[in-house]
Amino acid sequence: MSTRLMKICCAGFSALLLSACPSRLESVDADLSNPGALVLAGKDKDKIFLANRGEDNLQVVALGESLSESSFVNGPIQFLPLRIPCGGQPEKLMASDDGDYVVFHDASHNALGVVDAENYILRLGFGASASGFSFATWLEAPAALVAGEACSDCLVHFFVSLPKSQKILELKLLSEEVLGIELVRVWSIDSGYPEHLLYTENNILFASDQQAARVWKIDLGAPEEAPTAIDIASRAGALTWSEKSKTLFVARPAMEDVLAIDLSGDTPEILDLNARFAPTPECLLSCEEEAEPLCIQQHLADQALCVQAEGFDAPAEAAPYTALFMASKTQSMTVVDGAASDTSLAIECEDAQEEHETLLVSAGLDGSFRFASLDALADG
Repeated sequence: MSTRLMKICCAGFSALLLSACPSRLESVDADLSNPGALVLAGKDKDKIFLANRGEDNLQVVALGESLSESSFVNGPIQFLPLRIPCGGQPEKLMASDDGDYVVFHDASHNALGVVDAENYILRLGFGASASGFSFATWLEAPAALVAGEACSDCLVHFFVSLPKSQKILELKLLSEEVLGIELVRVWSIDSGYPEHLLYTENNILFASDQQAARVWKIDLGAPEEAPTAIDIASRAGALTWSEKSKTLFVARPAMEDVLAIDLSGDTPEILDLNARFAPTPECLLSCEEEAEPLCIQQHLADQALCVQAEGFDAPAEAAPYTALFMASKTQSMTVVDGAASDTSLAIECEDAQEEHETLLVSAGLDGSFRFASLDALADG
C-alpha cells in the first residue's frame, strides 16, 4: 500500500558492498571480542570508539576521506590495533561536547570512567590516577547514558537512568584542570522506573518506563513541576526525536511497531502512521463472524480492517491502529534530517526513484535496516 517504507537486510547489503569493493575487507579488519557500544569522538569527530567488552578495553577506528582509507588505530605493537584498557568491561559510551573525551560505564566496577580521545589514555577509572563516579550508593547499574544541552562550565552535561531506584541522575564532566564527574541533581520518578533516555533541544528529557506502558516527559527548565506520563499502550523501547516536526518516536518491541507522538501543541497527540505506511494486507477477515478464519493475522495493521460486501470497514471490536508496523522488534532508531546537512537520500522503488529529506532509520532484531520517509508527515 505504501512505498515509503524500505527494508534492507544487513547480510545482503553487506554482501553487495563487499562484492563491489572486495579490497575494503582488509582496511577495517580487527580482532574484536564481544563488541558493544560505539560513539563518534575526537576534535574533528573523525574517530569511532568501540567497546571491546570481552577484553575490557576500547578500540578506535580513524575515519578517512573514504571507506577504504578508514582503519583501526594501531597500538605500540606494529600492525596490531590499539587497545585502551578501561579497568573493567566498558558498556555505554558518550563523547564530551568538544569530542576530546569519551565517558564510559565500567560494568565490572559499576562506575563511570573517562578516556582521553586524543592521547588514548585512561584519565578516570580503575587503573587511572583518579577514580571515576561510582554507583555503589544506588546498588544498581545505569540503564542509559545520554548527553544534555551544551555546557559552558563543563566538558559535558549528561543524564543517567537508574530504573530500580526510580531515579535519573544529572551529572557534569568537569573541566580539564580538575577532571572529574560531579553529581548535579537527582530527579525522582516516584511513580515510574526510567530506562531509555532521550534529550531534546527544547530542554526536555524523555524516559521510557521499564515496568509500565508509558513514557515520562521531564521539563528540565521547570524542576518544580512533576514529570508527566504519556500512555503508549505497550512498554517502550528505543526513543528518537524529530526537531523539525516536534515528534517523538517510540519503539514498542512487543507490538513490533513504532508510535509517533506529536508534541508541537499543549497536549500530546498520537499521529496516524498506519494510514500512510501500512504494509500490504496479508490477512483481512470478514466483518461478519466466521466459524473458521481462512488465514491467521500476523500484524495489528490487518486487524484494524475487515472485508464486507461493500468493501473495507473497521471491525466493531477493534480499536483504530495508528502505529508504524515494522514486523520486527526495533532495537535502535534515529531521525535523519537531510535538509539540515544539505543531503537527501534517493530510494529506488521499482522503476522510479524517490528523493527524501527526512527519514526514520531503524535497526531491527531481525538484522534489517528500515528507512521510512517522514516528508509527508512533516507536510501534514
